[in-house]
Amino acid sequence: GAINCFRAIDSPDTISVNAFLDACCRCGNRELAVRSFQEIFKEERNPHKKMTPDVVTYCVLMMPFLKQNKVDSLRHGRLLYKEMTMKAGIKPDKRMVDIVLKTFLKDPIRKLRKEDLRFLLEVLKDAEELVWGYGEYEKRRTAVRAVFEKRSMLRSEEVASMFLAEEDCLFRKKGWNKVDSGFRIVGSGMFAQRESTTGGKKTDEFLEAKGWNDVDSGFRFF
Repeated sequence: GAINCFRAIDSPDTISVNAFLDACCRCGNRELAVRSFQEIFKEERNPHKKMTPDVVTYCVLMMPFLKQNKVDSLRHGRLLYKEMTMKAGIKPDKRMVDIVLKTFLKDPIRKLRKEDLRFLLEVLKDAEELVWGYGEYEKRRTAVRAVFEKRSMLRSEEVASMFLAEEDCLFRKKGWNKVDSGFRIVGSGMFAQRESTTGGKKTDEFLEAKGWNDVDSGFRFF
């Protein structure tokens, strides 16, 4: 199977390793995936030590843990994310951001906890520096807030407080003034996209691309 095919590769690269790890996870053998990750990228005597993981590597490893929605599995997934960003110095790309959001927000019966919101806010904070189309980043933030206010175990006031605290950190980091920055404040504090100078709005294809709609998924944009 996949193990024999991978072992037959004379000089595996990160792409082939990612494909092997993905095959392990798809077959339900995430333990083998994690063990292989450790052996390939971390063990000192490994001949492939010069290889480095990338954002795809971590995304492949994280998702089986995040999808399981059990406390221990979620903790393991979050630890992998912290390892990626803090130890490996790898930031999420837009694909990873959307996959993580979809995992937490699409399932209407998934239990959403405070730790989940903290994690999603962390992911969105790291994704802030990515190049987004007009309003795309803000709409994803709005989607997270809307779903958590509707379906999570948190009170709406608690969700609003966590978002407001994160927003204040963002404004301080950027040296922005909420009045002079051009952001308009909507409802209970969530900042919206900048006012368009052209008066037009670009159609956001985010929900359609994911097969979501604003009723079934719990998403509701401005």
